[in-house]
Amino acid sequence: IWLCMLPPLALAGWLAFESVRTNQLEFDKDADALAQMIAFSIDAKLRSRAGALQVLSGSPDIDTPDRWQNLYSAAKSFQQRFGSHVVLASADDPMRMLFNTRVPFGTPLPDLPQPKGRAAAPIARKTGLPAVGDVFSGPIADQTMVAIVIPAVRDGRVSSLLLTAIETRLFENALADMR
Repeated sequence: IWLCMLPPLALAGWLAFESVRTNQLEFDKDADALAQMIAFSIDAKLRSRAGALQVLSGSPDIDTPDRWQNLYSAAKSFQQRFGSHVVLASADDPMRMLFNTRVPFGTPLPDLPQPKGRAAAPIARKTGLPAVGDVFSGPIADQTMVAIVIPAVRDGRVSSLLLTAIETRLFENALADMR
């Protein structure tokens, strides 16, 4: 009797194993698709902000301190549209914040923070290309953020830096929305 039962039991065991394996593969496939969708969403947010900052970096107002108030007004429009503040910083050492839309124009500001790991501002200054850095704690916002830095290049050299710091909670909200 046991010899007769052995083939159906072996078949049942193999079918159970195959079912678990198929379910796991399907779960892995769904998780991969979700991760790609989240990465695409975050990348789209970063690209849209970087594109808008590149438009601001081309403004002639960036070259004349007497016209920074005009650039500040445009940066406030950026902040209202994208929900992240804009900082104009010098490209010289130390990289100093020249204005920050979190505070009124003309408010004295500290140097740019130097996060541990990949700091976007020095990379953008060195390469003349946009850069995204690691998470850091903002000195004015007192929140964890990720910076996108766009260099303002004039005559082949970086004259100043425009950056926006995106609060990491915005990414957390995007992740929560995808559940």
